[in-house]
Amino acid sequence: MKKTIYAGQQINVRYRKLGIYIILAMVLALAVNWFGVTLMIGPKNRKIEQWKGKAKVSNVEIETADGIKIRGWWVAGNEAVSVVLFHGIQGNRSDMRERIDHFSGKGYSVAVFDFRGHGESDKSSISFGLNESNDVDCAVEWVRKQRPGDRIFLLGQSMGAASIAMSNVMGKVDAIIFEQMYYDLDSAIKNRITARLGEWSGFSSFLFSWQAEFRFGRMGSQINTHSKLAEIETPKIFIGGKSDVSARPWEIEACYKKAREPKTIIMFEGVGHVDMAKKLGQAYFKEIDQIIK
Repeated sequence: MKKTIYAGQQINVRYRKLGIYIILAMVLALAVNWFGVTLMIGPKNRKIEQWKGKAKVSNVEIETADGIKIRGWWVAGNEAVSVVLFHGIQGNRSDMRERIDHFSGKGYSVAVFDFRGHGESDKSSISFGLNESNDVDCAVEWVRKQRPGDRIFLLGQSMGAASIAMSNVMGKVDAIIFEQMYYDLDSAIKNRITARLGEWSGFSSFLFSWQAEFRFGRMGSQINTHSKLAEIETPKIFIGGKSDVSARPWEIEACYKKAREPKTIIMFEGVGHVDMAKKLGQAYFKEIDQIIK
């Protein structure tokens, strides 16, 4: 017996099929989005080239409180000053070569480590400074044990600055230099998208930032660099570029305003999100030398 299918039933079947296709498309888009972020925050480890600078460098390996081994360079100086350097996202300790040569040339001790998931340190997902702050704590305490009588200065670039801001050592050092530091993760993601695709694309940042709570246990706005700044009396120096579209001038200024005195802000004209030591040379180190001495 032939079954009769009425028009209303045909429409319902079409809608059900359309609904299934829409759900499948959404699941696929979600999977692609999740996979894309996974690639973005995946480890960026690589072999570090042999040191070729002027300083006498020793290789160092230390273990953080949460069991991650980080590897770096150490230069023992003859002055009672130690400088601890922290590189940016997807970089490594070799990015700090100019700074190492400069500070060691003044007789200062210098330490620089690859963050977890970077360079030759243990593999780990990148958390934009949240978990990397453990590396800062470990590195600074290690330096203090090597040079217990030294004045200790910290200098972090981009994610390195953010990692310092989220660490537990800010009130335990003599001064901190925050270079090109983002305000919070939401703004950092939006800035990087618009820098590549244009201002119109800023709305799409939610496709990445919504995952923060699932991956890191905090919303993007809660992964920020300014929460502790108002509590710490340690001298703080904020450095940025007026043409920076990754850590925009307003972010540097907002962090500066939130910070407790003593504090200083330095904004370089015509400078973007670049290695300032390489880009500006002596103009950069002239400002830094007034702080670290």
